[in-house]
Amino acid sequence: MFGSHPGDGDWQIWVMNADGSGKTQLTNTRAFQPGGQGGNIGGVWSPDSARIAFSSDRDGDPEIYLMDADGSHQTRLTRLPGHQNPQAWLPDGRIIFADWSTGKDLPDWYIMRDDGTDIAALPQFQGGNEPLDWLP
Repeated sequence: MFGSHPGDGDWQIWVMNADGSGKTQLTNTRAFQPGGQGGNIGGVWSPDSARIAFSSDRDGDPEIYLMDADGSHQTRLTRLPGHQNPQAWLPDGRIIFADWSTGKDLPDWYIMRDDGTDIAALPQFQGGNEPLDWLP
């Protein structure tokens, strides 16, 4: 999975095989502010590789969305101020995400179920920054 844009500033999420074949665009939405370098970014795979959580500003504020691995069934999960970016999808189905509020040097960290419920703050990581990943 990777992000790319055709020069218009609207980032999209793509997938391809390890050998570079089978490149497929999964998202195709305009950024909220045209030319504002927005769009769809920051994807993380579900543990079973069936879904992808990603950040999109298609509705005006960068929020976390969920889609099937083929790009179908794109659904908004969060409705929070600031900019949310998924970082890790845990084996138990929860997603860890960073929340970047305007003017902050470091993100606040949260965890939620993969349906967008039970959002809870995590302890702040002193001096920590993106990216965060899950290790078994």
